[in-house]
Amino acid sequence: MAWEGQALHADIATLHQMHNSLHKFWSLGRERGVEGLISTHAWFVGNFEQHARGRVDGRNPLLIGQDGFERMMGIYDACIDAQFARSHARLE
Repeated sequence: MAWEGQALHADIATLHQMHNSLHKFWSLGRERGVEGLISTHAWFVGNFEQHARGRVDGRNPLLIGQDGFERMMGIYDACIDAQFARSHARLE
C-alpha cells in the first residue's frame, strides 16, 4: 500500500480508493502472517530513539508481530472512517 505520503483526502472517491486499498492490503497481510510494516511514521513502530538505533533489546523495531500489524491496520481504518464522517458532514 503506497499512498505517496498523502494525507487523508476530503474527496469521497479518493477515500473509497484508499479504503479499498487498505482492506486489500490488510487481507493479504493476514493471509501471509505479516509481522512488520515499514512506515514513514516512526511512532507507529516505537519511539523515535528506538527507531534511530535500529534495534531494541536486540530486536528489530520494525518487527511488530501479527498483533501489531492488526493494530496498525485498525488505526489506518479508523482514520479513514473518521475522514469519511467529516467529508459527509461537509456535504450536508
